[in-house]
Amino acid sequence: MAIEKPASVIVTLNVNRKRSARLAELGAPVEMRDRNRQDVVDGRHVLDALERGRDPFRGNRSAADGTPRPDSGVPLFSWDPGGKQNVSFRRIARDLEANGFRVTGVRLIRRLAEKTDRFFITFSAGEAPASLGTRLLEAVEKELAEPVYKFVHGYRNPNKTVTLNGAHRLQPHEVVGQAYEIRVRPDWAIRNERTEVARSAS
Repeated sequence: MAIEKPASVIVTLNVNRKRSARLAELGAPVEMRDRNRQDVVDGRHVLDALERGRDPFRGNRSAADGTPRPDSGVPLFSWDPGGKQNVSFRRIARDLEANGFRVTGVRLIRRLAEKTDRFFITFSAGEAPASLGTRLLEAVEKELAEPVYKFVHGYRNPNKTVTLNGAHRLQPHEVVGQAYEIRVRPDWAIRNERTEVARSAS
């Protein structure tokens, strides 16, 4: 299904502490997020959803410790809390570039209450590309091109952005069943398409 062209597309990826430290070393800005700060973020999602007549917990999302996690957006793929499975982002940067979008920012969320951090990659149109430096840009491209994620969720958000969230990075031998990749078409249909190439990512 095609959607209205968003202001930005934000790809977020779970990264382990080792990869997070490497990205920070290469210049990715870091935001520390403890439980109190996460509660503030979750509260904002609840208010945004309620203002639009939506149930913020309809998606049945939860944190790693089982804490319910609200959302204010509308799913791109399904309300199923499992999202789409065995998914690669390996061609999303190319697709977004073809639609006039460039990487305009990156940041790391250091999640003090969880075992992994979150890496945000923002693509926007009409803005100057971010000055990331060659090594950080190469690391961003590697994070998008190589992994397959066990779970991917996509949302259209109230602020006219789209978020695509990848969780649980898989090794090639861990990919069970059909592999997929996210594609963005010129009509802004964001699809989850079958692929065999993504299975060989590492």
